[in-house]
Amino acid sequence: MKTMAKWSQELFCTLFSVLFTFAVFGPELSLCQSKWEPDPEADVDPESGFASKGTLSFKTPDLDDEDHYSEHLPSDLKCDACNILAFTFAEKLQRAVDNQPSLKGKLPESQVLDLLESTCKDDFNQVGIKEVKGKKRLAGPGLETKDIPGIMQGGGKWPGRMQQICRYYLGEPGDEEIFEAFTEGNLKQFLCYEEDRDCNKKTKAKPKPKKTKTKKGKKISKKDKKAKEEL
Repeated sequence: MKTMAKWSQELFCTLFSVLFTFAVFGPELSLCQSKWEPDPEADVDPESGFASKGTLSFKTPDLDDEDHYSEHLPSDLKCDACNILAFTFAEKLQRAVDNQPSLKGKLPESQVLDLLESTCKDDFNQVGIKEVKGKKRLAGPGLETKDIPGIMQGGGKWPGRMQQICRYYLGEPGDEEIFEAFTEGNLKQFLCYEEDRDCNKKTKAKPKPKKTKTKKGKKISKKDKKAKEEL
């Protein structure tokens, strides 16, 4: 009986500690982060590149000041954010098209704008950050990281960051261009992978400075020397 009472007391203290921690630090707090160690002998999925079996271990989150405090989405996560938004835009637009077959896929511009703007007002509660293969990635609708085992950290500033970058895409390239790309079936490519987009590797790569080669040991003729002096 004493053992049961002691166990109940410990359980109560543990639950109280957890509730107090979340009340103080808010929903952004993540208690641990996962790390997936693939089995070297396991089969590898050709699409995702992940092994079919392995070991899942946990560690504390390794987030820097930008991840914690910045109002803007970190640059290395913008490609993931773009893929999430492209998937969400396409899902909402397709649902509207299916619900209005008489329009034959030609939605009014005002309706398209309303649908896209409503996405940017979403709370993005399914989006968060997790560690995948030792790298920080976003997890959310339309991304393979959503189904990879691990603890996702959401809430906090992440919804506001997603709303901000969503509004950016509505301004540039714009709602008309987004709908046109959707009807052509290449919204993700247009929004995320075209030149100057966030997932374009050539755009993200910094150009290397050109090295100027100097010719050594080359003799200058008297004729060339005289012409140079006259200039």
